[in-house]
Amino acid sequence: MWLMLLALLSPNAWAARVYWVGAPTDADRAAVARTVEGATTAPWSEMMPSVSSGDSLSVLANEIASCKNLFEVFDGELQVMARLQKAVADVQVLRSAADRQLVHSALIMQGTAVQRYFQGALATEDGAQPYRTMLSGQALVRSWTHAVALYTPEGASVAPPVLPDPAASLAFDATQAAVRLRPSASVAFGALAEGAAVFVDGVRVETTPGFRLLLSPGRHYLHVQVGEVLLWRFADDIAPGQTVAVEAPFGPAERDALLMRLTGGKDGWVVPTAVSGLAHGEPLYLAVPGSKKPRLIRIDGGVAANVPITAESAGGGGPLVRVAAGAGWLSTGDFFLQNVDDGAPYSVGTVNSFAPAGSVTGAWRRGLLEVGAGVDVQVAVGEVHTLPTGASQTRTFVYPYVAVGIPWLQLTLGPQFPWYFGIGGQARVPLAGPVELYARGVYGVGVPLAREGDAPDFKPLPAVSAWGGVSLRFGG
Repeated sequence: MWLMLLALLSPNAWAARVYWVGAPTDADRAAVARTVEGATTAPWSEMMPSVSSGDSLSVLANEIASCKNLFEVFDGELQVMARLQKAVADVQVLRSAADRQLVHSALIMQGTAVQRYFQGALATEDGAQPYRTMLSGQALVRSWTHAVALYTPEGASVAPPVLPDPAASLAFDATQAAVRLRPSASVAFGALAEGAAVFVDGVRVETTPGFRLLLSPGRHYLHVQVGEVLLWRFADDIAPGQTVAVEAPFGPAERDALLMRLTGGKDGWVVPTAVSGLAHGEPLYLAVPGSKKPRLIRIDGGVAANVPITAESAGGGGPLVRVAAGAGWLSTGDFFLQNVDDGAPYSVGTVNSFAPAGSVTGAWRRGLLEVGAGVDVQVAVGEVHTLPTGASQTRTFVYPYVAVGIPWLQLTLGPQFPWYFGIGGQARVPLAGPVELYARGVYGVGVPLAREGDAPDFKPLPAVSAWGGVSLRFGG
């Protein structure tokens, strides 16, 4: 019991359904899946309920033809009963008087086989159980009761069936009288789609909402169609006093009208009853494909409402490592000041250098937050692009840093050797799988350095660098 209650209270107990108005891309599907979790999707063509009538009538016609000669075979009635029982049960739709006559003929033929084989033992033989109906203690041939119950319009004349002998005729007359004495069943008609035609046992019936049609109890065939599209069907026994409701308010015209409303892009319009009825108490959505951001409309609340698309998450979470390589630019006035005595030229090229670069970053991602630490290395190239560090010269700018931000853009802070404090940023653009475009920029604030003796402090000029390349992501 508790498990059943939990299932009912579960948010996915009633799954939402999304109909696509057009062909969605993979990005469209992913966007809707993020927004309406656990929803089932279907193409626009399935928005309009439709059912199949199958090819059962042609099978029934072949069976009738094949069974005619079986009456001349010893115990051939048993084959007739069994074969027609299956063939008639498979029939779901009668579209015309000819279809009705075909079923009627099959029922009369099967009933004749039942009456001839069982005769007075119909009420007692175990083998007769599938083929009999008990009414007021009287055993009747079931297929004959169904044949008698088929709807006949008032005033229409129906030729009596051709039966093989007087005993069969008397048995059929008794069956007909017993069926007519039973309390009626009925069919109640509700809202129907524009242009809908209603058929009862192959007879087209003119209806209006609220109209009721009385029928003899028995097996009946009801369906609603618009043109050749079958919207609704029923093929089953209707008991005395039972009422079957017929409703099929959504058809081709209603679907086309709904599509016109969707293309308007407006929000808050009243959902037609024919549309909201398709929800059956479950969330119902329409999705219009778009460039990675489809339009999603919830239509089962009485008023159509645009649903915001849930933003794509940053991806997975947890630890990750990035390795990047590329090249860029490095500039500082100290390239000139520290090398002018050695012949550095007075030119723009002296303070600007081409610089191959690389970096390694370790980070932790949770949702849209990413924090990490790493090291960035740039190497200035050129004859005068060196800086003194004690008794040696260096071309290498090493930048250990911490980073914080979103997965695609972070602020970085840390010392930049040989003598700066670096304030920078790094950005990434995903390409495919773990491959990303990578870019970095750093502004190095010069850190004064004390000199020996009475010499003034060394005050380096700022350094500016930027580079781009490709990175590989592992994890995350």
